[in-house]
Amino acid sequence: MNQQQTPPTGNGEARGFDQAFRQLRSHDARYWLRRSLTEYFGSNGSYYRHRYGQRPMTAEQLSHVEQLFRQWGYTGPVADSQPP
Repeated sequence: MNQQQTPPTGNGEARGFDQAFRQLRSHDARYWLRRSLTEYFGSNGSYYRHRYGQRPMTAEQLSHVEQLFRQWGYTGPVADSQPP
């Protein structure tokens, strides 16, 4: 399985948001969203681990990430995999 297809965790946690990030059309949106998420997660490493689904997101984190994506006009599902 590659980085874009992380299996569901089965424990109620969402994983990854790379697919949604790639669908953002505006370079400015991607730049500012990445900056906001890096600040939120605390470091570049933590941002990338969450983006590619290597570290699961809690419901609170997913809600915050979804809110940021909505601010930049993205309306689709954000998490690459959702809990059942």
